[in-house]
Amino acid sequence: MLSVERVRPAYVQVAAQLQDLIVRGDLTAGQRLPVEAELSTMFGVSRSTVREALRLLSSRHLVETRRGVRGGTFVAAPDAGLLGGFLETSLGLLSGAGVISTRQLIEANEVLEIAAARFAALRRSPEQLAAIRRAVFVAHRTDDPVERYEGGGGFHAEILAACGNPLLGLVAAPVRAVLRRRFQPSCVTAEFWERGTRRHEEIYEALELGDPERSGDLMRAHLAELQALTSQPADPDADAPGQAPTDTDTEAAAGAAPVTKRATGVTIDTSPAA
Repeated sequence: MLSVERVRPAYVQVAAQLQDLIVRGDLTAGQRLPVEAELSTMFGVSRSTVREALRLLSSRHLVETRRGVRGGTFVAAPDAGLLGGFLETSLGLLSGAGVISTRQLIEANEVLEIAAARFAALRRSPEQLAAIRRAVFVAHRTDDPVERYEGGGGFHAEILAACGNPLLGLVAAPVRAVLRRRFQPSCVTAEFWERGTRRHEEIYEALELGDPERSGDLMRAHLAELQALTSQPADPDADAPGQAPTDTDTEAAAGAAPVTKRATGVTIDTSPAA
């Protein structure tokens, strides 16, 4: 059997070349593309092939069509929200299929959030520090466990926003969204929430002092405690049913000294996520 490469349809090849021009920056956001007839001549294909190529690029949110006298096909402005949504969907599918385990999602989140805490200690503005402080107290406003958990999530989001690197937040948001579906906030005690709030206060104080090492260490310890809220579907990486991942395992994976964990009184949901 001869080894050959299947020839792609002409419209796919045209779309690939235009996409490469956009990604390289030769075609920039807001720039108008040549009209169909001109593109047809440039690529040596029919106008219908050009239209199919533009439809493909539009489905990828790379170009947009504008109507009117000054209408045409233009390079679309990049949208971080679209990328975040795509990543969340993809990670959710991979997690649901067992390609990515809950433990692996937790490890990825630790890398992102610990780094964000360290950067935020050095880079946060006074306004961002104030937003983090406000987020610390959101969880106090309700006794509902789900609302308290969502309020705590806002604290983490503010730190990511203050780290001075939007890429960290862009990648962390979908990871955290998928993990949120594995969390069981209704199973924990009020004492656990109070301890989490105290940890938030400690992290805030370290950020206020501009201490990156302490900010990162406290965030690492806090995330290790939050692992107890995570359901563990059956997979080779998961701990025994009813047992949260240990801090020793977590810290060893992160290459850091272990943090002593206090009892949480948390019930772990060991059933697979729906």
